[in-house]
Amino acid sequence: AATGPVPVGCVSDTPAPARATLCMDAATSGVGGFIRPQADPLGRGPTRVRAAVQFSLNIPAIKATLVDGLQHTYDRTKDFGLSYPKTAVPVLSEGIGTLEVHPIDLLGAYGMIANQGVLMPRRVIGTILDSSGTVYWPTPAQTPNGKRVVSAGAAYIITDIMAGNTQVKVNPFWGKWAIYDGKTRRPAAYKTGTTSDNRDVAAYGFVAPPADKKAPALAVGVWMGNSDNSPNDGKLSLDTSAPLWSAILAEVNKGEKIAQFKPPKELVTASVDAYTGPKPAPFSNQTIEGRFLPATVPTQKETIRVATTVDAASGLLWRDGCVGPKVTRGFFNLSEVESNFPAWQRANAKWAARAARGPGVRGGPKGTRTAYFYNG
Repeated sequence: AATGPVPVGCVSDTPAPARATLCMDAATSGVGGFIRPQADPLGRGPTRVRAAVQFSLNIPAIKATLVDGLQHTYDRTKDFGLSYPKTAVPVLSEGIGTLEVHPIDLLGAYGMIANQGVLMPRRVIGTILDSSGTVYWPTPAQTPNGKRVVSAGAAYIITDIMAGNTQVKVNPFWGKWAIYDGKTRRPAAYKTGTTSDNRDVAAYGFVAPPADKKAPALAVGVWMGNSDNSPNDGKLSLDTSAPLWSAILAEVNKGEKIAQFKPPKELVTASVDAYTGPKPAPFSNQTIEGRFLPATVPTQKETIRVATTVDAASGLLWRDGCVGPKVTRGFFNLSEVESNFPAWQRANAKWAARAARGPGVRGGPKGTRTAYFYNG
């Protein structure tokens, strides 16, 4: 959902759920009864929050919102400039954008993220000149002051997640609508959203701000829908609003200097396990580097993989009489993941049983198919 970065921003200044936190993408009836998977009906199992936001995974997003607290998330989104109908209340699915918001409010929230966490008051008139060409409004005393909503570090982390959506190597689906000036990719960050009935398709984002503080920094939001509120013909945001968003920013930035997103000095670079999020351990077979706020840097080594003795010839648990050789390998043990939520754990165990049979195995309350992020 296009609102996805906002709930993430609500928790980015807190130790958990941090960007490296592990969530299980396994459909469960234990998420308050809300079990809607994402559009591609896959269950990817162990997933870091970062990847869940980047690839619009519904189940992890809902779980992260529940862990942070529905009321807290709802209240914090208002700090981002979002306003809701008077009848609106916190709901389980708010983390994937099911609450009605004004597009201009959401664009303001994206502008705040682009502005290093400072929300500026909305203004529809830039300047007013008198007959001599002198600026009549605003006067220096009327220069608008912004309000800090999240730290510059937290804003950068959200930006960094969304910036991956304009890099084909990171996100081949969203990345095809990256912004180019000629053959050079312009650093940008964006997110899309499609309602479940295809009535609304949206894309919001921004380009890296220019080094010149007086030059305009651009954020653009695109919403598409029918005037009679009828669903479209089945198209997603990646088919509609995303290409228009890309075209707008490519056109208005044509010929401008290409800027880069620069991380604040407060952030700490750390290497983590690519699958589970904590510090790498002996059985970590893939790691990634990321930037973290000091309070959110993983300090514990991952313990989800456990050492198990197996028969190298068959891959089965070692027993006397096996062909051999006898080897020790690390295997996922998901029994303690999301241990505060028994219903989630049961769904996780069922996902693991299906995943042991390979990708594409259907099951769970929505018949989702097993899949894996990093190896297909």
